[in-house]
Amino acid sequence: MKVYQEMEAQALLDVIIEEESRLCFDHFSNNEAFELGKCIVAQFANFAPVAIEIYINGHCKFSFFPDGTGVNNGTFLANKRRTVEAKEWSSLRMYAWLLALGRTQESALMPFEHYAAVGGGFPIRMKDGAVIGSVCVSGLPHFQDHTLLVAALEQYLGK
Repeated sequence: MKVYQEMEAQALLDVIIEEESRLCFDHFSNNEAFELGKCIVAQFANFAPVAIEIYINGHCKFSFFPDGTGVNNGTFLANKRRTVEAKEWSSLRMYAWLLALGRTQESALMPFEHYAAVGGGFPIRMKDGAVIGSVCVSGLPHFQDHTLLVAALEQYLGK
């Protein structure tokens, strides 16, 4: 398992870009959103409660808020989703990009009330490069959210 928090900003950015280019889908349907959601639930089962949402073309296709999650998790999910939608990047990539440039979220016109440049949001990218949605998790420290989300995507995609 990668230890993202120990990486320099540019190395972190390079690793995340590689993950995003590798973790792409041939096709993605509502049923696949449900199956991916179940895979993520299983991946996080041995950790703290984690809220999960999968959005496709602006519509929620999977949502799970286990006991121990709540409104704050929902706010983080929405902010991570908006970050992914705005840049078509993972929310951790946004974090690494800002870190590499020495900038803040606000200086990038992404206020904290609406965006979250932290780990836990990932684009649903098709192999042709089109981003059709996002998968987001909230409940663990942000590097762990990203680590386990990537592990679940790798498992689901067989990578």
